[in-house]
Amino acid sequence: MVSVLEIEVEQGKPMGVRLGYGHHVATRGKCREMEVQFGVFHTKVDVYMLELGNLDMILGVAWLHRFGKVTFDWEYMTVNFC
Repeated sequence: MVSVLEIEVEQGKPMGVRLGYGHHVATRGKCREMEVQFGVFHTKVDVYMLELGNLDMILGVAWLHRFGKVTFDWEYMTVNFC
């Protein structure tokens, strides 16, 4: 996705990441203030490049932390935050 969108990637020391299902991968750089949109919600995030297979993006705890209280409703598959 990075090459298709021609996004600038900062190179740095690779960081190890354990994905939700236990697989370990290493970062391949960082993109600063990448704009993302979820429905009508827009925000900018710093993202680390990882090999994710058929996934586009994983939003981790560090991203959610900036919103304070976050509520997940697993029955309706929704996330609410201010």
